[in-house]
Amino acid sequence: IIYTPTMVMCRFITLVSAWLLVSSTSCNALNIVIPGGTGKMGRQLASNLGAKGHSVTILCRNAFLAAAPSRVSSDFGWVGRSYLNANPRVSLRDWDGGDLLDIVGQDWLGWQDDALEPADCV
Repeated sequence: IIYTPTMVMCRFITLVSAWLLVSSTSCNALNIVIPGGTGKMGRQLASNLGAKGHSVTILCRNAFLAAAPSRVSSDFGWVGRSYLNANPRVSLRDWDGGDLLDIVGQDWLGWQDDALEPADCV
């Protein structure tokens, strides 16, 4: 994947916006989904939000490999088992990105049913 400066800035703005949305101590616990949250900023954001009582789901290409005790492949994001044990309100969910929309039925498919529908913030 080649990231353009615009893509990087959009991702940064998204993470900052999510952080500002839930950083208030008066905010009720939210269900938050972070697509591609296995990177450095996503992991930090997820652990901070989880520590504030929010439930965080990180969408990743391979949840099994992302949760492995040690990094298996640089092709997939990784947070590690120790990170998940230290952050019990953070969970991983497989996300393919290719099954986002059933064009024929014009309906959301797969992981969206359990990850996106109950989300308060993506």
